[in-house]
Amino acid sequence: MLDVSNPERPVLAGQFPEDLGKLPTRIARAGNYLYATAVLPEASGYEKALFIYDISQPKAPVLKSRLSLVRKTETPAEVASPQIAIDGQYVYIMLTNERAFVVVDVKNPSQPSI
Repeated sequence: MLDVSNPERPVLAGQFPEDLGKLPTRIARAGNYLYATAVLPEASGYEKALFIYDISQPKAPVLKSRLSLVRKTETPAEVASPQIAIDGQYVYIMLTNERAFVVVDVKNPSQPSI
């Protein structure tokens, strides 16, 4: 995370300890939580997952939960990172390759549910 209070001199404010994959990650913020979708390469295929972080202390973000959205055993030529939007206690995720739309209840960020 970057502190951009001075846009001409951004400062590293904190880092996420988890590897969110080598493919593009999408993020959205609501209150003290950051929601990230990521494509994670596996030995044969990939996994798409939702990560929820408590960012109330920007210098030390805390992973509250990880929710697997889909696992595939083959990898297409192009794997799209899931699109993400938040409204209230729900996170909406579009899984383009899978032609699926997922709604996740994040009322309890430690235990999200589809």
